[in-house]
Amino acid sequence: MQEQRRGYRLFRALIVGLAIAVLMVVVCVSDKSGLPWGQLVLFILVAMVCELTPIDLGRDYCQVNLLLPLVMMTVLLHGALAVAILSVSAVFGANLLSWLSAHLAHRFPHAPQPRASPWRRVRAVLFRHVLPWIGRPWMGRHSAPAGWMLMNLSYNAAHLVLNAVSSAYVYVLLGGTPLASAEVARLSALGWLHTTAAGALALIILFAGDAMFYTIASGLYESLPTYNRTLQGFLLRCNIRLRQTFASTIRGDIFLGVLAAILVYLYVQIGTVAILVLFAPLYMVRDAVGQTLQQVDAYRETVTTLGAYMQRYHPYTRGHLKRVADLSERLAKELRLSAESVMLMPDAGMLHDIGKVAVSEEILDKVGKLTDEEWAVIKQHPLKGSEIVRHLPYLEKIVEWVKYHHKWADGSGYPDDGVGDGHIPIEAAIIAVVDAFDAMTDDRELSVEWVCDSCSYRPDDGQRPEKCPRCGTSKRRVYREPLSLDDAIDQLRRGAGSQFSPDVVRAFLRMIERDGVHIGD
Repeated sequence: MQEQRRGYRLFRALIVGLAIAVLMVVVCVSDKSGLPWGQLVLFILVAMVCELTPIDLGRDYCQVNLLLPLVMMTVLLHGALAVAILSVSAVFGANLLSWLSAHLAHRFPHAPQPRASPWRRVRAVLFRHVLPWIGRPWMGRHSAPAGWMLMNLSYNAAHLVLNAVSSAYVYVLLGGTPLASAEVARLSALGWLHTTAAGALALIILFAGDAMFYTIASGLYESLPTYNRTLQGFLLRCNIRLRQTFASTIRGDIFLGVLAAILVYLYVQIGTVAILVLFAPLYMVRDAVGQTLQQVDAYRETVTTLGAYMQRYHPYTRGHLKRVADLSERLAKELRLSAESVMLMPDAGMLHDIGKVAVSEEILDKVGKLTDEEWAVIKQHPLKGSEIVRHLPYLEKIVEWVKYHHKWADGSGYPDDGVGDGHIPIEAAIIAVVDAFDAMTDDRELSVEWVCDSCSYRPDDGQRPEKCPRCGTSKRRVYREPLSLDDAIDQLRRGAGSQFSPDVVRAFLRMIERDGVHIGD
């Protein structure tokens, strides 16, 4: 893994080195005598509070905060040197304060005694509530090596410095007037229009640069060996990360840009007190920025709830659904599908059998051969599943994938609605191959560790029983004897062109041969 992330470490080192060089140039060429140090200190304190109160995007995306509007405000008011000082001071100051608070809260926990003095009670509140709140970004990481901590803070400050300084120089090069200077009073209507346009472009560069640095770093950090070897795979990961993180927050970014403009206007009109007046509303805006993220969370919770319901209804499906979701996502990347398809494949894998909630357990768990009537009921589950998913707006794109995951490449299979080769979504063909492979092997011999699908029991002795010793749940389907890996591969090869898409089978076998069923095999 360390070898795979060498590019990520080199990228961060390059950004830190470039930022240091830019800082040296800015310090040398800027006029340091005109800096309003009192106002800048206030800006830094507010920026530190913003840095300490980020909005978590979840799903290992990133964190965003309200620092960028203050950075943009400094760009428009005071220029490159001031915004460079603000960026470095805010990141290092906030994180060092957070680290120290986390360290103290961990090392000196205090609980108020029943008859403690007021001072002891205040100290208990400080160590049990205030310090943990300030130190929560570093809770659990306060004992990390100093070198690791310094590198992370340096990189965070570095890309902010590069974005901010670039915005400041673009603003000046486009003819924007520093809004804290005396020249503002002499601006004509055309001059204000020119300054506004320059500020808007500088704002776009600031937000776009933030998105670019995060996207590239995320693309280099991911350690899946299948996709780190090609430029196309790297670009696909960047595209996915960009869509996941910033496409869902674009309205919030626009809102933050408008907020920066309002802050600048009020600052020019009434001075430094504008920052203090707007401090409380600023955090109301912070909550508004998170509304889109709450919608995404609701979507994720919907998928999780549906998957959990399926698992409760038929316990063995938990391992099966998770394996199909993981392998389908990997195979979609292997086939270089669009970023949207790759993003939705785990959800489709988790929900492809959701229609089985309409099938009785007597049929699903039947030991003997199914009758024609029972098979007819089983064959309804893709259609039932698509009807369930159709009612969820966020899952609209996967409706056809769920509906046709048992449709054969030659047009047979089910549902029997006349759809044939050329009209079956490739995503459905991916689920069909992965679903069949997992059903044939049942993961009895291929799983990294044996875990009960019903109660999560793990044997201490490394055994792989057919039934859980704790709850008695069967690990595999009772009506089918699992195949070996080689036999399952042979079945996929024989079915290519009739049951399965040949292109999907070739990509799947290539992926399995190179990387194994599980990453790191």
